[in-house]
Amino acid sequence: MIGEHGDSCVVAWSHVMVGNKPLDQLQLEHPDRYPSFDRQAMQTAVHRRGFDVLSGKGSTEFGIAAAATEVIKAILHNENKVLPCSVLLDGQYGEKEVFASVPVVVGAAGVVEVLELHLTPEEKEGFHRSCDVIRSYIDKAISIRPL
Repeated sequence: MIGEHGDSCVVAWSHVMVGNKPLDQLQLEHPDRYPSFDRQAMQTAVHRRGFDVLSGKGSTEFGIAAAATEVIKAILHNENKVLPCSVLLDGQYGEKEVFASVPVVVGAAGVVEVLELHLTPEEKEGFHRSCDVIRSYIDKAISIRPL
């Protein structure tokens, strides 16, 4: 998942792996074992999952705490671990001056490297739309309470 943490997040299907093989390749090689499925329906289900957890439990703090713990551990132990984090983009993915979730390497210095996935044209378009959604939220917040 890349982009906004919400309805405009993008599944980078071209980078979904099962073991060390791309899902697309496995579906071509083994259609019986890895049948095709409605990817849009799955993406919609993922978007709803946070709401489902929130409405069922009343909060999502355990998931947030687990993610924060993973980032802190990677920093404290200099793991140089690939994690999804919202970072300020400076030209990566063709975006600037927006914080968006992308894969990064996290080590003792924090974000050591932003990993730029080679996205399909559809994934790129979705990511740019997601960044525009993030910008619109920031603009709306600033209009409510100017800096």
